[in-house]
Amino acid sequence: MGTLTLEHHQPMDARKVHALVDVNLVLSSLKAEQARPGEWLNVIGYITAISPLADAKGTPHGDTNVYIQALVIWSAGPLDLPRYEKSVKAMESGKSTCPRATELSDALLQPRR
Repeated sequence: MGTLTLEHHQPMDARKVHALVDVNLVLSSLKAEQARPGEWLNVIGYITAISPLADAKGTPHGDTNVYIQALVIWSAGPLDLPRYEKSVKAMESGKSTCPRATELSDALLQPRR
């Protein structure tokens, strides 16, 4: 069974979401570089379960595991990480200037100049 764990800890004090991606259906097309630490990926699939995490006493602490069945995976290519993080913060605060999510992703995936 193949599972990739995808996560991005930004901001550092935020609750964490861990995407546990089942790659069994795409294992034959998965490339080695897509499984290395630090690689940014695009994943199309469906959520199979969501599980809030708890401490040793069973008290939820806010982190969450999201289980995903991958149907397609490909490398994100050149990603301007500081710009991405800034855009996410702007969207969370309601100050985003991008009216559509596709425009945001198109802008963020452009290589730095």
